[in-house]
Amino acid sequence: IDTFSNSASGSSIVTQGQAVTVWGLFRDPGTLDAHTATLDWGDGTIEEINPDGSVEGSYVITGSHVFAQGGVYPITLNIVDADGGSAASTSSANIIGTGVHNGTLQIVGTPGNDQVRVERLGGGILITSDTLPLSRELLDASAVTLVQILLREGDDVIDIAALDLGVAVDGGPGSDLLNVVGGSDSDFIDVDWDTTLTQL
Repeated sequence: IDTFSNSASGSSIVTQGQAVTVWGLFRDPGTLDAHTATLDWGDGTIEEINPDGSVEGSYVITGSHVFAQGGVYPITLNIVDADGGSAASTSSANIIGTGVHNGTLQIVGTPGNDQVRVERLGGGILITSDTLPLSRELLDASAVTLVQILLREGDDVIDIAALDLGVAVDGGPGSDLLNVVGGSDSDFIDVDWDTTLTQL
């Protein structure tokens, strides 16, 4: 597989509920080979697609998919030919928004300046933000064992209030501020950003 990419990688802006497109190119010297191609979108959806072999020996892959929830999704292209040869390539899609995936609450911000607050509220986890698709969202805390936050570029501010859960944070490039209200900064299993950590 020569190339495989998607429209929600890097600094792209794709929010939950919007379509993500993928495109790829692979070559096979066996020009008479038949090929089976599948796209595993990373959210449980696997789709079989037909490669476009209009250029001899070269095949183009395209597809689109809508993610209902925000998060980081590994999209995998698998190719198998009639001779039994195979190849695979993966491209990560950053979907702006929130989603719970196998017990992990993922919050993906925009390439701009995000301000996000995550706090325990009774039996729920309340997320408030002026830049996420939902400005206020209450999730069932019993379904969450870990919180992962990816805020990407920009000068971001995040407030964490008494979550009592493991939290992994990546603020991306920029001057970022992380405020911890209650709880302990020992809850943070990974902080990977140029940031100031404040215990309030």
